[in-house]
Amino acid sequence: MTETQYYIDQVSTQVLNASSVFRSGYTNIFIDSDSKQILLRQNGNSNEYVRFGANDSLGNFFYIRYRGRESWELQRQTKQLASDQFRQVERIPLKLVGIFSEQDLYEVADGLRHDLLKVHLPNYMNAGPAWIEQESVKLDYLNGWAEESEDNFRSYAVGLQSIAIDFSLIYSRVGECRQPSELL
Repeated sequence: MTETQYYIDQVSTQVLNASSVFRSGYTNIFIDSDSKQILLRQNGNSNEYVRFGANDSLGNFFYIRYRGRESWELQRQTKQLASDQFRQVERIPLKLVGIFSEQDLYEVADGLRHDLLKVHLPNYMNAGPAWIEQESVKLDYLNGWAEESEDNFRSYAVGLQSIAIDFSLIYSRVGECRQPSELL
C-alpha cells in the first residue's frame, strides 16, 4: 500500500467513524475520462472496475477520489538533509463527495467539514507528518453529483442531496538519497 492510499483510507475511516449521517465510505473511486462514468476499482490495485453511482440501497454514503479526470499532479518540494537524506513534501488534491437523503443539507455540510478537520493522520512508514487543508465546499440538491457524472441520474435519484469538498492531503517523506545530484 502506498503512503497516499494509506492516508486516504485513514481519512475515510475517521470521517465515517465520526459521522452520524454516513453509513459507508469508498476510496477506490475514479472518473473514466472517456465515458465520464464514476467507477469503483475492485480488489485494490487491480484493473477491474464496476460502475458506481447513486443507489438507494447504499443509503447515505461518501467517497474520496483524486481531483482531475485522468490523473493528478504531485506538487513536490525536495530538500536535501544531512547524512544523504532528503525530505519531500507532497500535496495530493482530493475530493470528498457525500450523497445522502432526508437530512438538512447545511447541518450535514457543517458536520462533514468538521469531521474532516478533526482527522488525525499518524505517520506511516517513511511518511509523516500528514495533514489536510480544505479548499472549497459545494452544497446543492444533486448538482454536486451531477458535476461528478454526466449520466442522467436525476430520474432515479429523487430526493438525494450532495456535498462536494475539495481538499488537499499533504505529507512529507524522509528517505535515503541514492545520488545527491538527483535533488538539484
